[in-house]
Amino acid sequence: MPPKIALVDDASTVSTAPTRRPNLLVMHGEKGGVGKSFAAALAASTALYRGLSVHIIETDSAVPDVAPRFIAAPGAAVSAIALDRGSEAAETLTSLLSGVEALITAPNPPALIVINSPAGASGVLDTYAEIFDQVAQALDLSLTVGFMVDDSAAVLPRIEASIATGLLSIPTARRGLVYTGWRGDIAKFPVATSSARASALATGLVEHVFPGLTPASMLETVRKSDKPIYDLLDPAAGLKIVDRSLLSRWLKQAEPLTDWLIGGSHG
Repeated sequence: MPPKIALVDDASTVSTAPTRRPNLLVMHGEKGGVGKSFAAALAASTALYRGLSVHIIETDSAVPDVAPRFIAAPGAAVSAIALDRGSEAAETLTSLLSGVEALITAPNPPALIVINSPAGASGVLDTYAEIFDQVAQALDLSLTVGFMVDDSAAVLPRIEASIATGLLSIPTARRGLVYTGWRGDIAKFPVATSSARASALATGLVEHVFPGLTPASMLETVRKSDKPIYDLLDPAAGLKIVDRSLLSRWLKQAEPLTDWLIGGSHG
């Protein structure tokens, strides 16, 4: 766990996490570039900052965009299990969930396991929703499923399918739509008026907004960093005071989302 960092206008302290069920976080979404991996990195970074152990599983060998931040981070571990989206999907899903079982049944299992899925993999993951549910229950895992939503109408059928029979349909999971808030008014997103969304909300689906980080130069700095996000608040990371202040403010704005992603008190 990184040391407590003195932030601008921050008098909070790091809390000691109580005993809890391990949480399996599956971040998915049909499109690339909408913040799915960034949200996964934020969840893992927050968990580490709060004293929780984390294991990140990268399932896109071509673009491992979360795990590199955590290779040298105390309390974190990483692995790669390629997820096939074609004829070998069943075999690779078996490897993925067998890997989760190995982590949970080993001594000192991680408090949070983050599965970072590649763009376009939602259909494969949703096909095996029942298996995810059964594995989570057998291992006494808390299962959290986040679907990244942007303002594209093209993704709506995929969301509706996930709500109907996929990961977003699992009644025992903590299910949520995560809106890319920097894309504008989420009330105007195509999914906002979907009848499938309205029905799912009545069954426990929750919604969170992933706030935008401004200015754009600050966003690029954070996204391209090879460190857990909270580590960038340390003066030794090299950010200017104003940048650390902006980052601190953004992290507080994102707390309702990150609390939910890692299995905290919100949502």
